[in-house]
Amino acid sequence: MKNSRIDTNADAAPPTRREFLRAGAALLAGAALAPLAGCRDFYARAPESILINQHNRNSLSAQELGFVRGRTTYVDAEYEMEERGLTNIAKDANITGSTRIDVLTADYQHSVHIFVDGKYETSVELGIAQGEYPHRYALRVANIPEDGFMIMALVRDAMGAGPTRLRMICFDNGAVGESTTIDLTETERENNGLARPLFVGYDLGFGITFIARDKNGVPWENGYIIRWEGGRLIKDPVPFLQLMQCDCVSDWASGNEEE
Repeated sequence: MKNSRIDTNADAAPPTRREFLRAGAALLAGAALAPLAGCRDFYARAPESILINQHNRNSLSAQELGFVRGRTTYVDAEYEMEERGLTNIAKDANITGSTRIDVLTADYQHSVHIFVDGKYETSVELGIAQGEYPHRYALRVANIPEDGFMIMALVRDAMGAGPTRLRMICFDNGAVGESTTIDLTETERENNGLARPLFVGYDLGFGITFIARDKNGVPWENGYIIRWEGGRLIKDPVPFLQLMQCDCVSDWASGNEEE
């Protein structure tokens, strides 16, 4: 028996040009959305490794590191930390007007060291509890709508003994001011982990982007815009694909991020 195609709409009129174009547009849209649906998985990277170095997991004070206020330079301080075997040295800098602020810390350290115009000024304790081993700090020296700076330090415990949190410390005219802590434990849980964090931007009035990967190396579905408004911090979620319009975020997403 000869096979024949059954046309259930044989008497229907052929599609108009407008209907044909609409159908084509729908196909193109579907094709474009298909890869976007798996976009985050496409940017997955190797999970972040955590190594507890037995030789450098002690927290060293500024005095133990030999830092002298007004004399020790930022360059000499970083060199000393390297010579002492500290790993994953984290740093950031911001210049506003004629003032430059640098901050410096490393794995398992309990404080952030502050340098003004290249010279050591003071250190800020981050409230690290006994038994916590903070690792791979993320730092930012941000501008706030009022005068001064906000030092942002993301604290993560290598052993999971303490909560993940963001410490925000005001610094103005050489003086350490009030501090605020944002608990990120729930954010970390909702996103299946918090690894390889990234801050983008320096103005808390405008908003600083915060994004990270989950424990499998996949970027979060949402990043966050952190803003300082009316004397308080606001954290708003923003879809990852929207944040990818920023070159810094797309570079981070596609980079190898070597250990």
